[in-house]
Amino acid sequence: MPPKASDIGFANVATDAAGDTYLTAGAVGNSLFEVTSRGRARYLGPARSAGGMPSSLTEGSGGRVFLGVQNAILWVSHGRVGVLRSFSNGAVKGFVGTFAPSYVAASLSRRLPLYADATGNGFSNDKGIIAIYPDHRIVTLWVHR
Repeated sequence: MPPKASDIGFANVATDAAGDTYLTAGAVGNSLFEVTSRGRARYLGPARSAGGMPSSLTEGSGGRVFLGVQNAILWVSHGRVGVLRSFSNGAVKGFVGTFAPSYVAASLSRRLPLYADATGNGFSNDKGIIAIYPDHRIVTLWVHR
């Protein structure tokens, strides 16, 4: 008998402009899955966020879905995955260590930023919230040590 969704441990769900649904799951190695609008399901790759949790998903402008992984924010649309912004030591002003996003929130407007937070997860002891603007500029909104 195939596994039920509760056995797989789906954690987050978001849909892109094409009607494709993306799911992150924890019980199967923190993975990203796609279910197309025609009902075809497939594995897209690992999706582990800071702290070992399944990546958060958010629907954003342009019909893309965004997710935070260990040290980057990725986008996914039509089954393709790309890097919106990666973070390394010093990439976020005022943040000590590597910014590792725990949660991501997007606006449906292309002119407004995408927001991400880090919760002090081992890559850095800092906690913080940033805004990433469409021109890829990062603004630190809050940092706590």
